[in-house]
Amino acid sequence: MEEYVFTIIKTINSETLEKSIEALLSEPIKIEDIKNFYKITEEHHISRDVLKCNSCDYRGHFGILHINMDKFPGRNESYITAYICPKCFSLERIY
Repeated sequence: MEEYVFTIIKTINSETLEKSIEALLSEPIKIEDIKNFYKITEEHHISRDVLKCNSCDYRGHFGILHINMDKFPGRNESYITAYICPKCFSLERIY
């Protein structure tokens, strides 16, 4: 079985956070609500090494984002790899 991560953008009007979460979970999610998704694979989206965040106290595996720079002039077949802290979302390393 594969694991996927989804980014869902949906606006809900409610009096409290708890009620808005209940409303979100009670309504069906439509395809147009899903803005991004990816399959979790250790080699592509999660760091193999345990890292320490310089911005917060998190120590563990970081999210990895590979950015294809081919669209920028003079950057043919070039990739940037960014390591992102899953707790505070700071960029810790960029190669």
